[in-house]
Amino acid sequence: MTLTDKRFGAEIVTKKGKIYKFDDLNCLVKFLKSGEVPAENIAQTLSVDFKKTGQFVDVQQAFFLENEAIKSPMRADVASFSEQKDLDTVKAEIGGGKEMNWERVRAGF
Repeated sequence: MTLTDKRFGAEIVTKKGKIYKFDDLNCLVKFLKSGEVPAENIAQTLSVDFKKTGQFVDVQQAFFLENEAIKSPMRADVASFSEQKDLDTVKAEIGGGKEMNWERVRAGF
């Protein structure tokens, strides 16, 4: 898959090393919910850090911000961050948003 915006994206890495790429968090969540790759076969679930293009963060440790001003490729409009301070900066720049953890992101799609 070609990523259309490098500030977004996500990956699943299996225990055998196969990588599944997604251009938006909602695509990742839908794939996880499909059960195509059983949870016990997943080694890592990662998202791209919105402020640190090209850097991945484990979704369990990420901070997420939802706001339609974020305009992600598939319109999930959720960005992930490895640091709370980066989320706070973006939140202030775009005038707010809903902060979430991974469980809330996953439940939302």
